[in-house]
Amino acid sequence: MMALPESQLKEILKTIAKTGHLPTDSEKPLWPEIVDTISLYISHVALTSFEGPNRIIDPLIDASFSVEETIERIQKLLESKFSESPPFTIQRISELLLDPNEIYSKNSLDKWTRALERSLSVVSSVNEYPKITQAEMNYDDSNVLTNGKGSFKEDLGIVMSPVPWVVDEVDQATTISKISL
Repeated sequence: MMALPESQLKEILKTIAKTGHLPTDSEKPLWPEIVDTISLYISHVALTSFEGPNRIIDPLIDASFSVEETIERIQKLLESKFSESPPFTIQRISELLLDPNEIYSKNSLDKWTRALERSLSVVSSVNEYPKITQAEMNYDDSNVLTNGKGSFKEDLGIVMSPVPWVVDEVDQATTISKISL
């Protein structure tokens, strides 16, 4: 499969990082068409954004792997589990690829690869979660009622059942005065 130019991939990743969703423009590639490019880009970022040892120690299993082995394992995770649809953590993955040194120093390749691997160690894709509609994003929350212990949207018909051990201060004062009688 032909790789996208780096500038085009970065634009797609920026959109994902900002919105949490793949671009819907018909001229932008769909996930199956960009997954291989993202896989290659993971290797590029790892090799150009970090310095330090060429071995990555996994403290959970007390083993050491070469950078190449670690990157290959991450790429296989991406390509095998998410070839048709991106993981629901795609927004975090995009952030890690766009600016790897924002959180992780140039000497923290091991931490960055663990963060990327954790983001790919999920089982759900974005297709398993409903996409938020524009109407939901523009929802006027002036009808949201908050009681300090949670909230609900009145117009959605959500009914909250009273919890016996959670009482408002006003209810508690009324209850105490009734008991005192």
